[in-house]
Amino acid sequence: MVVVQSLEYLVNLRLPVAAAGLECLRHQVEEQQADRALGGQRRDPAIPDERAQPVGKIAEGCVHRHDYDAAAHRTARESSGAGLRDAIDGTVSQVGSYGDDLRFAHVLADAADDITTRRFRALDLRVETKPDLTPVSDADRATEDSLRNVLRRARPRDAVLGEESGQTGVGPRRWVIDPIDGTKNYVRGVPVWATLIGLMDGPEVVVGVVSAPALSRRWWAAAGGGAWTGRSLTKASRCQVSGVTNLGDASFSYSGIGGWAEKDLLGGFMGLAKSVWRTRAFGDFWSHMLVAEGAVDISAEPDVSLWDVAALQVIVEEAGGRFTDLSGAATPEGGSVVCTNGHLHDEVLAQLTKP
Repeated sequence: MVVVQSLEYLVNLRLPVAAAGLECLRHQVEEQQADRALGGQRRDPAIPDERAQPVGKIAEGCVHRHDYDAAAHRTARESSGAGLRDAIDGTVSQVGSYGDDLRFAHVLADAADDITTRRFRALDLRVETKPDLTPVSDADRATEDSLRNVLRRARPRDAVLGEESGQTGVGPRRWVIDPIDGTKNYVRGVPVWATLIGLMDGPEVVVGVVSAPALSRRWWAAAGGGAWTGRSLTKASRCQVSGVTNLGDASFSYSGIGGWAEKDLLGGFMGLAKSVWRTRAFGDFWSHMLVAEGAVDISAEPDVSLWDVAALQVIVEEAGGRFTDLSGAATPEGGSVVCTNGHLHDEVLAQLTKP
């Protein structure tokens, strides 16, 4: 515990040290606690336990602070005025840049990846059904608990909202976490799932990280700094939505048709599907990230929660796209989501909401 307390002390002082590496070391202690909570069982005895490696090896597997700084300098995320907000009745913080928060979000994503990849396709993975009849795995809960522990120490003044444990804390800054978006895929061994980490400052999402380790991909953005994707921060490319302007040339991705029928919007959905060039159900976070990349032109879901989309909004918008609910409001709290390259947005909304 002396080591952990010392690491926290250094990180909290914001000294120019490899903060991400320190966080990763600290996470090794947390992970042991999480494993004990899971009964000390691992997903496959053939997979080596990386925690048994020397400290030097562990550090190599972590993303270090200098990597974040290099990427931030290269992409000009620290530009003056980026993310500037006015304080109004204490509902919005006075922050000039969200670069530090973005780097910290990547640290959280690294910690989440460590847990989720270890439990993916585990023979002893425990799955339960929540009151809303959706599945939740022990990996969902362990991941969210781990991120909450890190946030409680490193960002004690920030509120946290997670899918599994609700909201704790109050204040203008709120971290919104979906530990595993695509749990149904996760529990069936389908590699399309991700951890979503968003930071809201007042009503606006200012930082978003989407980490999909089974796909070896990550997407991220901070307000005013553009959207990026890649296998690592030092090997990233900028996200840019497509330039398609004709609905008949567009590609449309969705998660399923059941929700549209339940919302009595199936007619509009089918009308849009027949109007576009191509439809594919990539589903969940991936549909929207493909819009940000320009590989898909339209994505939509009729029923979502804040943790499903908070991290996605800033990435889509920083990539040049539009992100709204079905009413056209640019908010992650509208209960639905429509993402487009911007050119097609109004036409798509009109089609989806046709009676």
